[in-house]
Amino acid sequence: MTRFAPLLVLVLPAAALASPPTVGGLEGREGGQAPESSEDQRLDAPTQTDQVRIINGEAAASTDFPETGMLLFDGELDFGGFGGGPTRSPICSSTLIAPDVVLLAAHCIDPAALTFGIGEVIDATWYWSRSADLSGLSDPSGAIQPLPEDALIATEVVFHPDWVIEELALGLGENKDIALMFLAEPVLDVDYAYLPTPDEIAQITLDADVTIVGWGQQTATDQFSQPPPGTIYIKQQAVSHISDLADYEFKVGELETDARKCHGDSGGPSFLEMEDQDQPFTRRLIGVTSHAYDDTDCFETGGVDTRVDFYAAWIDEEMRSRCEDETRAWCGEGPEDHGVLLPPTWQDLEGKKFLGCSCSTGATPAGMTFWGLGLAALIGLRRRK
Repeated sequence: MTRFAPLLVLVLPAAALASPPTVGGLEGREGGQAPESSEDQRLDAPTQTDQVRIINGEAAASTDFPETGMLLFDGELDFGGFGGGPTRSPICSSTLIAPDVVLLAAHCIDPAALTFGIGEVIDATWYWSRSADLSGLSDPSGAIQPLPEDALIATEVVFHPDWVIEELALGLGENKDIALMFLAEPVLDVDYAYLPTPDEIAQITLDADVTIVGWGQQTATDQFSQPPPGTIYIKQQAVSHISDLADYEFKVGELETDARKCHGDSGGPSFLEMEDQDQPFTRRLIGVTSHAYDDTDCFETGGVDTRVDFYAAWIDEEMRSRCEDETRAWCGEGPEDHGVLLPPTWQDLEGKKFLGCSCSTGATPAGMTFWGLGLAALIGLRRRK
């Protein structure tokens, strides 16, 4: 069987912004305008797409936003008469939200994306790495390269139950492009990211500044070209802004000169600093990179993030269920730590040590859950576009 070269551009619906070999693009809409609604721009079937990175960003070290990392695929793909074989490649950016839980996009782990919709995943093992430079995993010859030393194996990946890759749309829509990865062992040497609390959601506003992180391409290319060597799978960071906003998604960046995200940054975070002087940790993970905004892809405007707060109840339920069935590697000190973790207050810091906090260092903190019965009502009150 012919060896399949490392995924350099992910096989995805043309709108998706994940990473790995690419063909196909966004077609059928004139003028580069976003659709008026998510219903009028559906993608008929998974195709390949080229990947692009955080545009207009700067290099980031592994110690910058250490809660971020990249999803790695190790397995075998079968394309029938078109070939196939062993494949090991970076796929998507992602963020640690508990010592053993990583948040990312659904299209990053969808078998239909990995196989262009025409093949089969024979075997799949997922890893997570925080290494800043993963470009060594991309070998044009197709040779399988060693995993990075810090790679952690996952026990399970799961995407939202209503996710359908063929329905991924341009513009802002309810695409449900969100997923979780559960690690076999907890990461206890860095702080994890916190999600916005219900009281903080109102601060997610149009024109708000956000910090973006990802391992995607550093230069845009056409749909059939591979990125230049050294311009992909290298961690980048930048400050951008929310340029369009809905209950379920938001757009990051507007102008060609803005910092913005694209293919290869899929699954990666948008962080917002909350205006709360009573909180020792004010950074919140508010978005997960998902797809292109319009048919200009990443060349002229920003991409779209899935809003984390819109799916917080689902995230909480999935995390709790795996503590209940005892399949998680870390469940904290009790039931209050089983779901989405609440950012600590200054009072909570007394007698505890936190990694990455200017006040102290030490073990990963226990958290508190906050997504409960009030969430459904809260979602109904959020501003609609």
